[in-house]
Amino acid sequence: MTPAVKFPGSAGILSLHRLPIVTLVAIGLFLAPDPRLDAETERRNLAGFELVMHLQPLASQDPYSGPLGLGLFYERHRLLGTMYLGGQVAYWGFYPLQDDFGQSSMILGELRLGYDFRFRIERRFALTVSPWLGGGWYWRRFVYVDDEYRASRPVLGIGVEVDLSVGRHVLLGVTVDLKSLFENQVRLTAGVGERLGVLF
Repeated sequence: MTPAVKFPGSAGILSLHRLPIVTLVAIGLFLAPDPRLDAETERRNLAGFELVMHLQPLASQDPYSGPLGLGLFYERHRLLGTMYLGGQVAYWGFYPLQDDFGQSSMILGELRLGYDFRFRIERRFALTVSPWLGGGWYWRRFVYVDDEYRASRPVLGIGVEVDLSVGRHVLLGVTVDLKSLFENQVRLTAGVGERLGVLF
């Protein structure tokens, strides 16, 4: 009789001892983020292209129009918390506004350090607002009275990207920036652009 009475009692004691562990595991599983949601809405690597239009430098009589450019970019997100590091190479073309000036083009290489503010909209969508600081170098060629000239100068910029993540891999976005071109005198130019990229 004694073993029969002890056996159920021992099992009950063992079950009571396990109850806190089972409860903690259940709470942890309930509060843990769904990995499918993270895969669909969190950005780690981002690559794509950007179509940008810039205005003429502010308060200047530039002989060229503001440039239209196409850039390729790569960004690595969530490096330290919500900070990211990105790089971009862009090609810009200018239209001459004066008869003495001919074709002009520019290649710009730039590094950007930014910060992500992320807002989940729905399971398959997330909105990210990312202010950034950037610096780089440009190489430009232009024609004046049938002679070709070349120049290269440093560039600093600030801007913000507003991106919409769609599903697991698609990103649509817009960008606004202000760049400082360090020529004989510092010249400021503002631009807007559209971004299309892939998340991976």
